[in-house]
Order: sequence, then structure tokens, then C-alpha cells
Amino acid sequence: MSEIAHYEVKDLIQKAKQGDLQAQHLLCYAYSTGDGVELDNKKAIDWGIKAMEQGCSTSTHNLATIYRDQQDYSLAFKYYKKAYEMGSISSKINIANYYQFGIGVDKDSKKAIQLYKEYLALKDEPEGLKQDCFYYLGLAYLIGDGIKKCLKAAKEYFEAANKDNDHLAAHEMLLLLGVN
Repeated sequence: MSEIAHYEVKDLIQKAKQGDLQAQHLLCYAYSTGDGVELDNKKAIDWGIKAMEQGCSTSTHNLATIYRDQQDYSLAFKYYKKAYEMGSISSKINIANYYQFGIGVDKDSKKAIQLYKEYLALKDEPEGLKQDCFYYLGLAYLIGDGIKKCLKAAKEYFEAANKDNDHLAAHEMLLLLGVN
């Protein structure tokens, strides 16, 4: 179901103009995805900045995603980092990915590995995001990127990522490594 299905867009805009944080956040999301409105990244960014200025880490993460999709990776990294500093724990994985692959920031594989492991140590975080951390750690061990190359550790991380047989990339890596 649509995030804004319960709202009239004109009412949301009115509330957002009056400084209503939830309305600003919903408009950022709606305009960035085309959910209930015509896709408009400029409007999404405008509302996202307003929501961010009021402390909304989710809108800040959304801003980062918009910039990522526009291939402005340094600005995306900046906003993912800000979202994390504001409390968006899941943004930590995006930051780690940018460090691991040198996207929008100088490559720092050791920093990426540290961030992945810190995320995995957290309680009550979404399982899908943890599986992604396992996968990226598996890649690091497989090729020796920021950590000593270790095929056994790579396999273990890929297996952890694919423990429910629902992580296609980890499954493919396991097949390549001869693990069924």
C-alpha cells in the first residue's frame, strides 16, 4: 500500500509548508519514488532538506539515495554519513560500501570491514541488512581486500549471508566456490 495513500497530497503540502515534519518526510519519499505523485527529485530534495533540518534521519537517508541514483556519489556519501550521525543505523552499511569500493570517498577497505563488523554486533537490526554485511565481508576475505585473504572465512561469510537460501549473490559465490 502507498505510503501517502491515507493523505491528500494538497493537505500534506499545506502541512509541510507549516513545518510539519511527518508531512515533509512523506513528501520527500513520495516525490523521490513517484508514490501518489509525479516523480520529481527537485521537490523530493527540497522537502528532504526541510525534514533533515528538523532532525529526520530517514529523510536524510532518502536524500543520500536520491543523490546515489543521480550518480553524485560524494554527495550521497555525505548524506549517508549525516543520516548515520543522526541515528539511521542502516546508513552505516551504505557508508561501509562506499569505503569498500571507493565510491564517493577514498577507498578504505579496513574502515569498511570495521563498519560491517560493528553493524553485525548490533542487536535487533534487520536480518536482510546483516546478510548483506556477511556477503560484503565474504567478498573482502575472498579477494584479500583490507584483510588477509582466506577462502575458508569467505565461504563462512557467504554461508551466513545465504543461511535462508535467499541471498542470490552469496548463493552464486558459494556455487563458484564449489559449496552447495
